[in-house]
Amino acid sequence: RCLSDWSSDVCSSDLADIWYSLQASGLKMSVIAVDANPVAEPYAATGLVMPPARRFDLLVQAPTAGTYELITKKMQTGPQGDVYPRTTLMTVNVTGAGSVPVARVPKAFGGEADLADRRVARRRTFVLSENKAGTLFYINGKPFPGTVPMSATPVTGTVEEWTFINKSGEQHPIHIHVNDMQLMRVNGKRQPDESWIDTIPVPAKTKGVPGSVVVRM
Repeated sequence: RCLSDWSSDVCSSDLADIWYSLQASGLKMSVIAVDANPVAEPYAATGLVMPPARRFDLLVQAPTAGTYELITKKMQTGPQGDVYPRTTLMTVNVTGAGSVPVARVPKAFGGEADLADRRVARRRTFVLSENKAGTLFYINGKPFPGTVPMSATPVTGTVEEWTFINKSGEQHPIHIHVNDMQLMRVNGKRQPDESWIDTIPVPAKTKGVPGSVVVRM
């Protein structure tokens, strides 16, 4: 069944892989956890991109009484990817005079061990690609789903570094069960150690240059 708020080609069978570009105009949103892992320092967010399987824990504050909308903005996951329209996800009605003093967002919260300086026992590379029509997908040149593209048997207590290279024209979400990851680099740029995560969007190929993500776990 297709949803009336979405374009006609987004139906119930597609809902598991929808991307969201969240925005709540007028509301103050502070991220306190990502993929159920508390962040080291909560941070303010005016917009959040959510690939499939991504979760955010937010502290939300309204400056005054009023009506606010939580929306997903129009977005596209790349020239070979999907296009999603702007849609209202929730309308929030805030009433009352508010509290004094205003609740404060904690400056420090959680965080996991930083793996940046740890010895890496094994490095692995996974290359993502697809056919021109965007209907067939491959990992390391082998069909996905349907074929185990690469055997990976990490050893408990060791640190591994995995590189995902995206040769396609659309972003791809990587979601790993059990072992959370520290995001190290995106397109070669070092990333801050905010929290461990289990879902990572790998950027699409741009101007002929593949997107890349490096993680440690």
